Amino acid sequence: MITKLDISSNEPDWNVMILQTMKFKEFLDRKALLDMMDDDKYVGNYKFILQTKFDEMVEWFITKKLGVTTRPIPAYASNNRKVCLLDLYLVIEREGGHQKVTENNLWPMIAKEIGFEYSEGELMRLMYAMYLDVLVYYHKFKTIQSNVHDKEMTEEKKFREVKWFLGVAEVKEIKLSRLQVKLRRMMQDKMLLINNRSTMHSLPTMDGRRSRG
Repeated sequence: MITKLDISSNEPDWNVMILQTMKFKEFLDRKALLDMMDDDKYVGNYKFILQTKFDEMVEWFITKKLGVTTRPIPAYASNNRKVCLLDLYLVIEREGGHQKVTENNLWPMIAKEIGFEYSEGELMRLMYAMYLDVLVYYHKFKTIQSNVHDKEMTEEKKFREVKWFLGVAEVKEIKLSRLQVKLRRMMQDKMLLINNRSTMHSLPTMDGRRSRG
């Protein structure tokens, strides 16, 4: 009897459970969360919890990593208007990062896109500088550092493998060389024996006749 697979809607959403376990004390957790932002569909499906976890990550980084306790999370602009740091991050990344946004004078557009006025572009620039700039820079620096470390480890592993291979080859070469020497000596001994026998056959006997083998 074949039992049908029952996929119940009551089963837990593993994406939500994974997000809930993130604590951000480790770089890999912070990297994982930021990497998730590259998937627009994923962000759209889990926007609410991602926003909560993003604020938690920013708060941990500012208070624990930087030791700054004077920047409230969530972030608020004038007139008690909440600034969605996740939206600010996503728009800046989409436009190529802080430097490009500044060079192209896109801060007014950034402000408008996340629910503020064009005239508040400078406010958005300050918000990004206060909450996200160092975090993003640190993330990119650590990612590059991690990649370099992984590359060095890979190269070290390859070096050890090559060294081991050369060592085995050297041992085989030594064994082969010893075998060749042994064979050469055996051939020399054989030739010496043959020569000795030939010499003895050619020697004259006491009655003047040559000996026969």
